[in-house]
Amino acid sequence: SVARDVAVEHEPAKLLERYSADVIIYGHTHKQLITNADSRWVVNPRAAGASPMEARRPSPISRKRSIW
Repeated sequence: SVARDVAVEHEPAKLLERYSADVIIYGHTHKQLITNADSRWVVNPRAAGASPMEARRPSPISRKRSIW
């Protein structure tokens, strides 16, 4: 099953204490992290979308001429 909760917590150890899930995914810190403790995973993907640096670069799709 999948559960969703909003918590203001960014310490992997505290997240593992608070939740009993096998995989905990959190964000907002923009610091990528993957850690395993007792066969349970805590993951921070860093960002759900483009980084600020990537967002400034024009997308190939947005260019006026075709890239194909």
